[in-house]
Amino acid sequence: MAIDWIREKHSRFIKICGITTVEDAAVCADLDVDAIGILLERPGKSPKAGSARLPVELAAAISSSIRGKCQVFTLIHTERPDLLDNYARIIQPDVMQMCLDISSPTLMQFREKWPEIGIMHSLRVAPETTTTELKSRIDQLISDKILDGVILDSAKGGSGQAHDWTVSAQIVEAFPELPMLLAGD
Repeated sequence: MAIDWIREKHSRFIKICGITTVEDAAVCADLDVDAIGILLERPGKSPKAGSARLPVELAAAISSSIRGKCQVFTLIHTERPDLLDNYARIIQPDVMQMCLDISSPTLMQFREKWPEIGIMHSLRVAPETTTTELKSRIDQLISDKILDGVILDSAKGGSGQAHDWTVSAQIVEAFPELPMLLAGD
């Protein structure tokens, strides 16, 4: 599994998202943060509309500046295989955090091409989300041998808002061998 290092953490795993500078990444590494998150695109915007939050080259500089000090997650809001490959090649993250419900064939293609990069899927725990829905999606990704882990987040990912952690607890209990991160406050 590409992200066995998560299994080694038993008490805490701290990931700081929204890193946009090499300096901020260095501060995170110096503070012994386990991982940083680099957000490239704003959800719901097309790449042609200038949706990049920061240039891919800057994301690559951030990634290389802390390589070996903490893990780098690149948050993905695209289904385009060419962009996924481009991000993997240029940024060289430890993990691609899929923030969209990307098709299994696209994820399988990515896994085959980039086996060294972990794939974690962000799943939204909205007030109307049922445990059954989340379990079904995880089961599908596990059966396709795509998933290295799950991030359970609020309905509006990256907001820092807490979600219903009782739902998350049921998911963690249902998949004890699957690395999971809980996002929100």
